[in-house]
Amino acid sequence: MRDDAIDAVSDGEATDEPDDVQPRQNLSCRDCKATGFPNLSKLNKHRNTHNLPYGCVAEGCDKRFAQKQALDRHTQIKHGDTNYPTKYYHCTVDGCKYASTGVWKKRFARVDQVKAHVKDYGHYGPHSANERPRRPDKALYNGAPITAVFEELTLGPDGEESGKLQTRKSIQSCEFDPRKAKLKLWHEDSTGDLYLHGESLAENLAREGSRYPCMVPDCYYQEVPPVGLGTTLFKTHKSLMEHCRRAHEPSSKMASTSHSLSQDDMESSSSYFATDLADMSTWSPAIDIDYETTFSETSENPYQAELASWSFSDQQSCPLEKIDAQHLVPWQDVTPDPLPLQNMFSSSNRSDSWVSMSYSICDDNAASTESPLRIGTSLSKNQPTKPSTGRLKCELSSCNVTFQRRRDMLRHMNSVHRQSTLHTCSICKRQFRRKDKVRDHLQNFVRPGDVLRVTPDWLLSSEAAWYGMEKTYNRIGRPGFFRKDRFWLAPDHVVDPRVNHQPRPKAMIESCESIAKEMDLGDNYSPPNTTIMHTEFYRSRCQPGMLVIGADSHTSSAGCLGALAIGMGPTDLIIQLVTGETYIEVPEVVRIRFINVPPLGLSGKDVILGVLGQLKRNTVAAGRLVEYTGEGLRHLSCDARFAIANMTTEFGGIGACVVPDEVTVQYMEKRRNPKHKNHCVYFRPDEGAQYAGSYDVDLSKLNHFVALYPSPDNVVPVTEATLPTFQGCFIGACTTSEEDLILAALVLREGLKMGMLPSVPGLRRVTPGSIPIVNRLRELGLLQIYEKAGFVVGAPGCSYCVGMGIDQAGKGENWLSSQNRNFRDRMGPGSIANITSASTVAASSFSMTLQDPQPIIERIDLNEYDRMRAYWKDEVMPKPIFTEPHPLPFSEDLAKQQKTLESVVSVLPEIITGRVQRFGDNVDTDSMIPTDRCMSDTVEALGRGAFCYTRPEFYDRAQAGATIVVAGESFGSGSSREPAPKALQAAGIQAVIAKSYAFIYGRNQANNGLLGIKLNDEQFYELANEDEEISIDIKNRLIRCSGRSFPFVLDPIQQELLSSGGLVKVYKQFGAELFKKLQISAMLADKAPKDIQLPSHSTSKIIEW
Repeated sequence: MRDDAIDAVSDGEATDEPDDVQPRQNLSCRDCKATGFPNLSKLNKHRNTHNLPYGCVAEGCDKRFAQKQALDRHTQIKHGDTNYPTKYYHCTVDGCKYASTGVWKKRFARVDQVKAHVKDYGHYGPHSANERPRRPDKALYNGAPITAVFEELTLGPDGEESGKLQTRKSIQSCEFDPRKAKLKLWHEDSTGDLYLHGESLAENLAREGSRYPCMVPDCYYQEVPPVGLGTTLFKTHKSLMEHCRRAHEPSSKMASTSHSLSQDDMESSSSYFATDLADMSTWSPAIDIDYETTFSETSENPYQAELASWSFSDQQSCPLEKIDAQHLVPWQDVTPDPLPLQNMFSSSNRSDSWVSMSYSICDDNAASTESPLRIGTSLSKNQPTKPSTGRLKCELSSCNVTFQRRRDMLRHMNSVHRQSTLHTCSICKRQFRRKDKVRDHLQNFVRPGDVLRVTPDWLLSSEAAWYGMEKTYNRIGRPGFFRKDRFWLAPDHVVDPRVNHQPRPKAMIESCESIAKEMDLGDNYSPPNTTIMHTEFYRSRCQPGMLVIGADSHTSSAGCLGALAIGMGPTDLIIQLVTGETYIEVPEVVRIRFINVPPLGLSGKDVILGVLGQLKRNTVAAGRLVEYTGEGLRHLSCDARFAIANMTTEFGGIGACVVPDEVTVQYMEKRRNPKHKNHCVYFRPDEGAQYAGSYDVDLSKLNHFVALYPSPDNVVPVTEATLPTFQGCFIGACTTSEEDLILAALVLREGLKMGMLPSVPGLRRVTPGSIPIVNRLRELGLLQIYEKAGFVVGAPGCSYCVGMGIDQAGKGENWLSSQNRNFRDRMGPGSIANITSASTVAASSFSMTLQDPQPIIERIDLNEYDRMRAYWKDEVMPKPIFTEPHPLPFSEDLAKQQKTLESVVSVLPEIITGRVQRFGDNVDTDSMIPTDRCMSDTVEALGRGAFCYTRPEFYDRAQAGATIVVAGESFGSGSSREPAPKALQAAGIQAVIAKSYAFIYGRNQANNGLLGIKLNDEQFYELANEDEEISIDIKNRLIRCSGRSFPFVLDPIQQELLSSGGLVKVYKQFGAELFKKLQISAMLADKAPKDIQLPSHSTSKIIEW
């Protein structure tokens, strides 16, 4: 290569070098000094961008564009510059859900999108809010063009719509299909009844499910049917029209008397029909005529028609005169303005004869305007029959229902008076006429105890959970994630800017950053102290209808938006990350129904404390899902619902779901990212749903509460509690939402105005849940109020709530906190915690004694509070559109699968013997393994940490032979920490016998291979005292104690996990098929309903959601 060519290549210019010479690597551009181009093609392509006329002026950005519009959009999106107005188009048709005032408020960026929307939704004329937007084949309106359908708006500098009308668009509606156009003729009978047959725009067509009712009076297929009939709506307009043709069209009733006209009749009637089309009362039986017409698309009135030829039923033809356009509208003076169809057929416009037209637009050739369109048309003229006047009576003598048609009477008799032939579902008591319908119904029905294999929508983890999950991930070979885009990782438990440089927090942060980079988590990974795991997930990711599972017991928080949110252990979660699925044993559901209106200033924290005080923890909700519903929800914001769902785990529930309503829809509409707002699926309870329990909570009777140490359900009103002086006040933790922090700051502001000062010594700390909340408080000027009131503002994180990081309460210190738990040693070893709302903590922080915040709240301008928290107060809010789930039936060859399982299942130990260590009810994992011992480096250290503060002798006694734990209800409640069962194993415990287990602990126990037995025989617990000798015969399922034998049962899935040594070993055996195998284990033990015989390959427990 020549020297000058080498210089040219280095400068990025093209050369005439021979083909056999390889291009140089790492070429650079001489214009912008960019390097790293592998060849001249890449370099020249880059240099061409320098010739584009519009370049971005932002610092560090070298993008260039061919159009200024592209540059403006880039500047606005990438650099946040709002100086460039952006044009959008809104639909302005009243009632359209995409209008600027509609439910969805959709904006269109281009005019072609506007035209497509008009064509899809049929906005070819005005229609009211209650009318369903229709397709063009039912919306021609005399061919008149649309005017003022769309407005072009300009966004101002702040991104808000200026509201000024810029332009208007007009779209012609005169489009026809020459092959599909149909002309139908209808008229009224002597009684004045008009056969519209569903063609008119009817009210309530936009109701739930988008179904079409028949509008013929007293028809069975109506939204509000006659007395004694059921409700049946049509899914499509085509099916509605077919129904009308068969059931109501006069020609179908007169078919038997129709005949062909003679030649004389045709000759004598041709001119008559052409000149006096409206006078049809003299025509007798139905005449079916096929003819062709010519429409000129360029004519002013598209209904001008010229008849070319007629073809009668006897296949003879004769020429006819022209039909004037006025014959195609009501026989009276034609109104100049276009009439909507429903007005065209209103009583004020009626005449003796009518014409109804419908067109189907689907021809690509319809765009041509040079040649006339040949439209094949059929005309039916029929003599109407007068409908019955309700003289038909039900043939059953004891029934007095009357009908206008015999078919309605027969339907009534078949549906109402044939109870003896109905088959009843044994689960929901719904009745069917055939057994196979019951079987199909059972395929889509689940009941408590069924095992479902489900695919979660989101998986959540903190750095504390991931630290243990990564060890399991390494053990199974780091196989990768099933869905990297649905893993939310947020370090929040241990991290703090004051200690992040220390070895343990630093190692956790590096572990999180490593997996985030490896899996390309993007913004689904929040850097340390950016947010508490639950806070920003609820605010920016969760959507109604999702299944959310997290490695934290407070994952239930996400249930506030109508999702199903459940907490599980780290091993459970890492296997779900790898396989993309898990199993859930359908729990019972308890319903909490909120009624009436809460007092002003009452927070969601006070509401859930009121529920805990009324119903107590681990009682009605223990091991169950909790559903929150009722009219009172309307008065609770999503932030308030967040606190309620968050503390459902303290209530004892395994998960929470707040039934979505208008408040939920409004909250989701405020979310900016369409990726995380456009997949909402709204579910609601079935009518007549069965609950394990239903309880009403009167919001109007609630007050400001405090839960006294050491239990969240030890709830008393603030005005009735007596507590010593506090050494610390803490506002924070995930349960404290943005609106709680705003209200607490306003309480502090009013207190300072009243002359209150933080003069009493003590530690005051506030920790907002996320950086966006911190920025919001700073924007409102509320952070300064916290600082002025003596509070130290901490970085977002769990802080004192979990007591794992630098923030810990001292031994013997008395604290008032807005966190969610006050168990022993929760805030630190030997600490005493009392929990309440953020506003109560704020009111009490001045004197460091418990104070009622209500007198201060009454001084706050609540309108200002609502503006700060952006609370929707409008009475008219969009309602959610509910849908129904459709689970897929799962089928397997059970015989083959049973042989496979038997071949891999090992044998459990036959006999376990040991002495008893006895515990009571509600033993929590915080006591089982305190936070400061969860990350012990050795097995012995972990074992010595078991009950180290509550029972220091536990480890030594286990080593001496007391290897069986006997406990009461809800053993393992509280935190989701997986070291709890591991600590018991490390201490030497061989088995746990309890009346019931907390949901997460029970799964963690089986996943780690620790035998757990559920036994509810009270005689056993009377005999199994401390140090009592116990023998467990696993082979025969018997427990022997004091000469007595007590039988027990192991769940099929638990048995498989125990036999294999835990969930990780099952994964190593079956890989991604492990949950399928576990589900089959449950299937083999399933019991079908006695009155319905299910096939051998299917069962109600085998459902993939």
